[in-house]
Amino acid sequence: MLATYTEIRDRIYALARKHALRVDWRETTRSDRLLMLYDSRQMAVARARVPLRRMDPDVLAELAYPGRCIRRGVDGMTSDAHRVKVRVLRKDGYWVGLSDDLAGGLTGDTLPELFAEIEFTKHSGAGVAKDVPVCVEYVAGQPEIAPELSAVYAAYLALPPELRPIAVPWDLDNDRPADPVHAGPYTNPDQLRHLERLHAHLGLAGHQG
Repeated sequence: MLATYTEIRDRIYALARKHALRVDWRETTRSDRLLMLYDSRQMAVARARVPLRRMDPDVLAELAYPGRCIRRGVDGMTSDAHRVKVRVLRKDGYWVGLSDDLAGGLTGDTLPELFAEIEFTKHSGAGVAKDVPVCVEYVAGQPEIAPELSAVYAAYLALPPELRPIAVPWDLDNDRPADPVHAGPYTNPDQLRHLERLHAHLGLAGHQG
């Protein structure tokens, strides 16, 4: 099994050369990169999220089937209203969100960080324009996490949109935000910490970052 981002990247390029596909990295956060593969007609044939920090087996399983994340007959951005579903899992020290609608899996150290990652990637992952409303439905992949998932996401949505934490573009080579205006991997760090404290205050088994 591939164990590092470098191994996954090299395997992607090897397969792309074998099948005459063009590799395009659309966006990068601290946690993952969005991969697009194009054929000789410049039609998108695969879209997938490639992990950078954690080689989680569930995320890697999603990565094994990138083609299913491309809607038939659609290349690039669509303009219809869009809904996506994300299945959330609590792991040992982090959280995972899995979604065919968003081209695979994402991770976060905390549940609010996972929301921030998905908020940043939901348009590109779903293949819709930035001005198209995208409604995310979170589904508990483990019954015991359903109460905290619902409560913390409700608190996230209760924040004004401009104050909701969102992941920022990441400079992979220098391991820092691509834009120096950002001090860390997420916008609105105070609100992020507030959500994490709320999660802890609920007395639920959330990871403490």
